[in-house]
Amino acid sequence: MDMSSPPGRRELPERRVVVRFKDDEILEGLTHVIDLDEPDFTLTLPGTLSGRRVAIIPVTSIKNVLLQRVELEHDIDRGHMSSVRIVFWDGDVLHGLLGSEPERRRYGMTLPLVSPALDEIEVLGIPYVAVKAVHIITRPAWPAEPQRTVRETDRWN
Repeated sequence: MDMSSPPGRRELPERRVVVRFKDDEILEGLTHVIDLDEPDFTLTLPGTLSGRRVAIIPVTSIKNVLLQRVELEHDIDRGHMSSVRIVFWDGDVLHGLLGSEPERRRYGMTLPLVSPALDEIEVLGIPYVAVKAVHIITRPAWPAEPQRTVRETDRWN
């Protein structure tokens, strides 16, 4: 029985991912797909002399998973990017710049985070059960005018 992909799924090429569990254990392996609409995924671990090992990973057991790293070939304008602050239940906080809007799924979301050097994007899969909140601070498209009061009415203009 092949446990590397769910039945009825088209076979995708394997890609390397890094899984960080809630207890901060890290596991690296290969997977065909991590679908955050599904409650678990399979991870093929480095082989042993007796064969390969496949682990079934419940999404609820992980803190995050590094799905992909993409090098950027062009300059990015930091001024038009949204900032994100991810607060995990264990107290960790992850800050970054969003490469694009988060993709929300049933059990979690994927967030493309731009590296501080602005040279690559790391796509993280983060289960909802691992976070208290995800704060997104959007940048205005134009400079905001300061609020001022009008003396006659004392209301904000």
